[in-house]
Amino acid sequence: AVSETVARELAAAAPRKVRTEIETSTIGIKAAEAVNAILGKAGIAFIDAPVSGGTAGADKATLAIMMACPAASFERFKSLIALMGKPFHVGPKPGQGQAVKLLNNFLSATALAATSEAIAFGTQQGIEMKTILDIVNASTGRNSATDDKFPRRIMHGKYDAGFTAKLQLKDIRLYLENARALGIADDVASTVVGVWDK
Repeated sequence: AVSETVARELAAAAPRKVRTEIETSTIGIKAAEAVNAILGKAGIAFIDAPVSGGTAGADKATLAIMMACPAASFERFKSLIALMGKPFHVGPKPGQGQAVKLLNNFLSATALAATSEAIAFGTQQGIEMKTILDIVNASTGRNSATDDKFPRRIMHGKYDAGFTAKLQLKDIRLYLENARALGIADDVASTVVGVWDK
């Protein structure tokens, strides 16, 4: 993996050139653990810190940053990370940030898929999309797709989500792979991966 190759290059650098590596990409739990092991042998601290919020969050510095690292590292770097958005201390173990990012993207992908089907159902009954969204957003079905993606993008023909379907599929596949490795229920995840894989 690219992340492990970069980690090896950092580890091979002369001592004291790199002291801490903060990984903001979604690389998956196993990759985060592998990178931590490679860097740890070279005395380099690793912070697993994937982000969520898309290009809009990056532009406005409102990203959610999921930091998995010792509490002392979180305290040391949180003001720097806060320049990009809101840092959350997930826990001390590399991979925990990845886990939260993957479950978040699974929920987001599920909401978008379910909302797409529900909107199609409602509009086929002759109900305006805006009316459906107004009612759902005042009700228990509200989610990120009904609150943001549909009213701000899809309803107006702007499909500029800032996150490709290919990346979404990569992340929910990683979620499913890790759920299966843990032996937890994955019926919904399997279905959602199938929907996004079409």
